[in-house]
Amino acid sequence: MTDATREDQLVAALPTLSRAFGLGEVRGRQFLAHGLMNRNWRLETAAGTYALKEVTDVPLSKVRRNLAVLVDLAREWIPVPAPLPADGGDFVVEVGSHGYYVLT
Repeated sequence: MTDATREDQLVAALPTLSRAFGLGEVRGRQFLAHGLMNRNWRLETAAGTYALKEVTDVPLSKVRRNLAVLVDLAREWIPVPAPLPADGGDFVVEVGSHGYYVLT
């Protein structure tokens, strides 16, 4: 799969992701070439600026567990990027065969 194909898949998934995470209109996106493991974008939306991550390297169940740990750390006032819950409270939204999550 090429980077262009993956970018096309993201563009197709953005309306679903925006609704699920309550982001409003996506006004801009920038692929972040530097990052570990997942594919990363900076999103400028009606609701603010976020990091969108496409899970590429681990099972989604493990990502959900790890994101729950971040929530617990944030509750203890430890400065960590907080995951944004989607409709229904899940931190990962699946579109097609891809899993995505958003960090604030």
